[in-house]
Amino acid sequence: MPWDRGLFRSAPFGRVPNVKATAGRLILASVAILFVVVAAPVVVRGAPLADDYGYCVIPNTDGLGSMYSDVIRDIGANRPTRLLTIAVVASLCERVPFGVVIAIPLVLTLLVAMLTAGLLRDLGVTAPWPHIGGALWLLQPLGTEAALWPSALHISLGLVAGLAALRLLRRGRIGWGILAALIAVLSVEQLIFALPLVAWFVTPAKLRNRATGAIALLSATVIASQLLWPGIGDRTAVSIVDRLTNPLRGIDFYAVFPATSFGLHSIPTAVLWALPISLVVLVAGAALGALVGPRLPAPEREPGLPSSGFWGAVVVMVLLLNVPVMVSFPHPDAPRVFAPTWLALSTVVAIVGARVAWQRLRVVGGVAGVAVAGVFLSLAFSVSVRVRSADITEPAIRWLATEVPAGGRVHICDVPRTAVSPAPNGDFALHEFMWSWSAEPALIYYEDHPATVRITYRWEEPSCPDSSQADVVLTYDELIEEGRRFGGKG
Repeated sequence: MPWDRGLFRSAPFGRVPNVKATAGRLILASVAILFVVVAAPVVVRGAPLADDYGYCVIPNTDGLGSMYSDVIRDIGANRPTRLLTIAVVASLCERVPFGVVIAIPLVLTLLVAMLTAGLLRDLGVTAPWPHIGGALWLLQPLGTEAALWPSALHISLGLVAGLAALRLLRRGRIGWGILAALIAVLSVEQLIFALPLVAWFVTPAKLRNRATGAIALLSATVIASQLLWPGIGDRTAVSIVDRLTNPLRGIDFYAVFPATSFGLHSIPTAVLWALPISLVVLVAGAALGALVGPRLPAPEREPGLPSSGFWGAVVVMVLLLNVPVMVSFPHPDAPRVFAPTWLALSTVVAIVGARVAWQRLRVVGGVAGVAVAGVFLSLAFSVSVRVRSADITEPAIRWLATEVPAGGRVHICDVPRTAVSPAPNGDFALHEFMWSWSAEPALIYYEDHPATVRITYRWEEPSCPDSSQADVVLTYDELIEEGRRFGGKG
């Protein structure tokens, strides 16, 4: 392979010593178990968030067909697997505890880690690095948003399909690979441009042109369908001129988006939030890393960083992954949007890590341990905010249902972005009263009580304007306080 000869040469079966493979499995298993333990409070609490309410309530009141009609009119040909997400939530939310629904994207997130390790093994990356790559995927500082939000189910589903497609292509199963790739690009927009490039790298040479051509044709067809049928949504019904100029708008996005996604805000905030326990966690992470670091296996082949061609391909891949983000405005900047890029970077780190002759392993391990500890603090912080937000807003919703008549109107003023402070960036930290389209179905979900809800935000109009048409008018803080009293009585 001219761009980096032999980098993805498959390793013969049995070549990797069992001790290295076992070490890799232990690393991935340990990280996965910790991830599940940290995420468990959200699953146990089992509270819907934002779109979850509409996906549950509207199909069960107006009919699934009616909601599908509205959604299709809005999104056109963009991400049609959203219809599958709606069907899953609607069919389960009133039959099982909602924590079961939340567990679905969590299981898919763990499956992404396993498939990542499998793909890296297929590519000949030496142990324990394939499993380290899978573990790195789980260490996205705000990965809770994609892993624990049913409305974001399409992300983990699309990444599972994308990884399955690459593994199938690697094994020469072109037809099945194309089918999996179709599911991937219909689920995650960021894969549309990048998947053909990655397919070219991983497919065996004798099949490369045919497989890459098929995936490229598939992506081109999806792009054409989205342009011809964009729907009426603000993010999808965008002219060609706007798509071409949008990357030049909101330039601060290119700094804020990666900074948020890499935890530059959430990790320090989580450390302060969890003091003094966070200091113990960081010290324990450093000590464990320093202990494990010297046991990191040396590269099996002659060490050396990949060539400039490899790094050029990485840069192009990251750019292609983010083209759909750049051509939209406002640029979507939630942590879940960064998940495909995080996955790509996790695989790159594993590939490079397997080829580096590491020095001062105790220091390297200690630094890595601190970083991993910081990530888990960030994940725990995000989980805590989600659980506390649900605990605060649910009794407020139940109280409100006792005050506003069925079919009545309520105006909530001075609404903040988050129910608790501090909170990380991203939609996973928001609350039910952030939008009327989540507050209204939430009233039905919890109390089967329809009402029209008007929201006025704190940063737009702090005081309540004239609301003579509303049956109930109150500030957000008053609502939460009444909900606290109501919950206390219950």
